[in-house]
Amino acid sequence: MAYGEVGSDLELIKWETDYWTEYVRESGFKPYMGSGANAIIKTHRELVDGGKDLIVPLVGSLKGRGTGAGQLTGREEAADTFAFRIRPFWRRNAIAVKKSAQKKAAIDVLKANKDGLKIWSTDTMREEMIDAFSHVAIADSRYNEDDGYGRGVPYTEATPTQRNNFLTDNSRRVLFGISEANLSAGNFATSLGNVDTTADKWSAGMVDRLKDMARRRNRAAGQRAIRPYRNGANGKEFFVLFVPTRAFNDLRADADIKAFNKDDRPRDVEENPAFQGGDLMWNGVIIHEEPDLPILSGVGNSNCDVAPGYLCGAQALCVGWGQDPISTKRSDDDYGFITGVGTEELRSIDKTFFASSSAVGPGEQFGCMSGYGAVA
Repeated sequence: MAYGEVGSDLELIKWETDYWTEYVRESGFKPYMGSGANAIIKTHRELVDGGKDLIVPLVGSLKGRGTGAGQLTGREEAADTFAFRIRPFWRRNAIAVKKSAQKKAAIDVLKANKDGLKIWSTDTMREEMIDAFSHVAIADSRYNEDDGYGRGVPYTEATPTQRNNFLTDNSRRVLFGISEANLSAGNFATSLGNVDTTADKWSAGMVDRLKDMARRRNRAAGQRAIRPYRNGANGKEFFVLFVPTRAFNDLRADADIKAFNKDDRPRDVEENPAFQGGDLMWNGVIIHEEPDLPILSGVGNSNCDVAPGYLCGAQALCVGWGQDPISTKRSDDDYGFITGVGTEELRSIDKTFFASSSAVGPGEQFGCMSGYGAVA
């Protein structure tokens, strides 16, 4: 009796499916990701079928008051629409093993190195998410297909001019310390220098101010509010605030936040899919510790350290896949003596912006507030 054999290439399919699911979940950002417009980190897969760029439509609210029983013809409103462009870039890595080393281990090289490749993908996704929160510019000149860099420019790589242009476009989307008066128009460095450890540390009051700014809206002036994340189970609205550990510690020590999380936090918060163990809750804001968010050393008043934090609503970031992760094999194998296995995917992680009004900046952040609070 003859038995059919499954080809080795077909055996890799399940590995690829599991690999994608596992590394996305283990990045820590999976609870905030989804394909719907309600997701904090919106995923896009349209480019999997081909294409260079993905145009994401961003639609603002209508500004007029409409009409009643009077004639509507001729009084229609133009749609307030913008387009945000995503350009994925290749992410690849591999592990090569000689037969002399492989012979000593009675395991399959693909299975043995699966975790190593998955950890690498997990780490790079996490790093790119953190970079995306801090994007202050979008530049085609940064895009590098060979080295694997996208168009978004993180704060640490940005020039003073790029940071200042970002601030010009985002004066309503950035808070320095507790007071909006700390912002020095068009000068990012001076604004950071106004943050001090006396009044401008991360606190319940600073979270309240960020939320208040996020919800402000002036339809006539075209000022848009940030749409909060909405929990589908009960319809409640939340924002999620990502902060580094030192800022999180200050918030956890705040007397009001401490009392609320000890005695008054509603039980259904734990049922919110965006809520994770160890998170804090305050005034409709889920506060999430993200240890890898960088601290800006010595940039505040009297050279104090400043911790960035990002209050996010729906579609604050977007992830665009042009190709799901696939397993790859080395073809140059030195007559079969070297075995190489790898992974590749086409992906980009970006902060979403409205079109720029200044013609030089990136535009206004679509779903994110940036806060800068002093830390001891």
